[in-house]
Amino acid sequence: MLKGIRKVAETTHLNKTNSVSGSPPKKVGTDYATNDATVIPGYGRARLWLGISAVGTMVTLATLVLALGIPTRFQPAIDGNFGSQVIGLLLFFLIYMLIQIPFDFLGGYWLLKRFGRSHPSLGTFLTSLIRGVVSHAALLFIAALLIMVASRYAGVAGTVIVGMAISFFLLRFRVPIASIVSRMALVSGQAAGGSA
Repeated sequence: MLKGIRKVAETTHLNKTNSVSGSPPKKVGTDYATNDATVIPGYGRARLWLGISAVGTMVTLATLVLALGIPTRFQPAIDGNFGSQVIGLLLFFLIYMLIQIPFDFLGGYWLLKRFGRSHPSLGTFLTSLIRGVVSHAALLFIAALLIMVASRYAGVAGTVIVGMAISFFLLRFRVPIASIVSRMALVSGQAAGGSA
């Protein structure tokens, strides 16, 4: 534990020194997960700020959309029939994907490359990104569609029951679903349906 504390202190001091001098960060330290001695410090902090920025962007945009009354402008068109509601859901998920893709690229590829971490080639990353985005959007869309149908035909009780069923399904089949969304290697003790 003391080695870790000392390493954090050294890294923090190096980052402060580099930010004052204006020189680029030096490759120092050891990544204990890979035994790589050429890791640039500051990766954890960069990931943290990227996550904060992604959440902050979504919260800010949601607040602006509500403050400007945008949902009430589209409500008459969406309330018309079931088909327009489905189109509204598809439009919502498309906008959501367009907002999130830059953050996915930065966190899944660019930061890894920038900080000297192991990263896939750009082509491999983009293929994985497209696979993840499409499968994630499909899962979200199916869940939203089921909840929407339940609320239309069974009211609040149906919505709650379907929501609980979806949650149970996602928890029960989390490993197979995760392998559809992303390439992953199972380690011992994590067979399909096993504890994670």
